[in-house]
Amino acid sequence: TFETVNVASMVDTKAVADEVLARVRRNENHPTSTTCQPKMDLVFVLDGSSSVSMLNFKTMKSFVLDMTRAMDVSETGTRVALVMYGTMVDVRFRFNTHFDKDSVLAAIAALPETPLGLTNTGDALFAVSSTILIPSAGSRLYDLVTPQVLILLTDGMANIGRTPEAEADVIRSMGVDIISIGIDLSASGIGQLNAIATDPDSEHVFFLTNFAELRDILTNITTLACNANINITRPPAWGAWSQWSSCTTSCGPTGTRVRAR
Repeated sequence: TFETVNVASMVDTKAVADEVLARVRRNENHPTSTTCQPKMDLVFVLDGSSSVSMLNFKTMKSFVLDMTRAMDVSETGTRVALVMYGTMVDVRFRFNTHFDKDSVLAAIAALPETPLGLTNTGDALFAVSSTILIPSAGSRLYDLVTPQVLILLTDGMANIGRTPEAEADVIRSMGVDIISIGIDLSASGIGQLNAIATDPDSEHVFFLTNFAELRDILTNITTLACNANINITRPPAWGAWSQWSSCTTSCGPTGTRVRAR
């Protein structure tokens, strides 16, 4: 497994070395598998705002391509959806748009590399819950056997649109594991990503100092997604209607009858 260490927070190089060694020892005691589950619904949410340079967006796109290559993409295996956002939100494809790996990889490769606008993370998350995590978009949210994973990559705190924390609450309440990856964030941006991600933050939030470090966490993120838990509870189904009640009045047009289910 790969993890990142924030060098700026360390006192000297010895402290960095000690921290890395400690993490390696922890990982030796908790080995992870890179073999994915038979199926999963995986949605990527990518920050395409103007603060992300063209070069950095290409690096982000390469990360998504490499991770997708590790998946068993098919109609019955892993389904992939993707949302880009700046000021506006662009739902590039849903779970039922592409059912084979080559088509998904081609769609990712075709993403425009011209970041534009503000950072509308909240509206992007709302688009996921309202247009992707639904059966008509190919979501298997309520079959109770398909893990649901969302991976958010951003380089800044939201500065327009809906409140990301509230939108993330809705998605997590649906049983979706949210993994947050932040690049070169301020303290407030770090707090926001912690609030968006699934708990514990130590396992679901990754802070990097630059986009190039994405390659260092590829194996870790892939393994985390591939071992996601199934957290979904099927919503209650409607029962049969009861018989109509007696009318509230014996005559006239004002009486009412009720039934329930």
